[in-house]
Amino acid sequence: KQGIPFVFVSARMPKSIRRIQAAAGGHSPVIAYSGALAQDQEGNCLFEETIPAKTAVSICEMANAAFPNVCVSIYGGDHWMVLDPEDLWVREEASITGLCAEQGSSWQAICAKIPVHKIFCMGMPSEILRLEKAVLDAFPNCDGYRSKDTYLEIVSSAASKANALRLFCGRYQYPVETSLAFGDYYNDVEMLRAAGLGVAMGNAPEDVKAAADAVTESNDLEGVRRFLERIGVLSAAD
Repeated sequence: KQGIPFVFVSARMPKSIRRIQAAAGGHSPVIAYSGALAQDQEGNCLFEETIPAKTAVSICEMANAAFPNVCVSIYGGDHWMVLDPEDLWVREEASITGLCAEQGSSWQAICAKIPVHKIFCMGMPSEILRLEKAVLDAFPNCDGYRSKDTYLEIVSSAASKANALRLFCGRYQYPVETSLAFGDYYNDVEMLRAAGLGVAMGNAPEDVKAAADAVTESNDLEGVRRFLERIGVLSAAD
């Protein structure tokens, strides 16, 4: 209402983010895939960083061969593609996000069909840690982020929430110093440091809180609203 863009930044796909945005009554650009894709209010691409198809195929094949118990999938635009839609990890993620995975015949076929904004791996924490190290060692042009202990999000090394924040501010001519970012996990740390004011949620790990300029209440206690009230952007009546 004050004309301040409230931008959702997430590792999720744009479609999934916009469902939450619509429920919150917002209509602003979104930044998806941990900064690998940004879209304006109408869904037009503002900027993107993709993993080359050949690299993506190599990562997926390596993960399948060395970590057969890890579920691998690919996201591009508003597509989520897997080899086995009935995999238990896939079904669990579908129940969380409300999205349906599309089946591909091979990694080569999938990467020929959609741009690769993110490779998403789900598995037990010990295997996810080992896979993260293997990917970063073998593919220096990619970065891996654990959005939780059982999830590994692999994106181009040129993509990050921090870079997306800078690009967004530059495109809309907002000084980065005037930006405010909220985050609650390790994949938010760079963004919190890049923002003019980085705020960690009360439920964030201690390392994330240490990287922030301020800490607010947890997600469940309306930490975003409470902090905005504290700095005078919102009033209790809003």
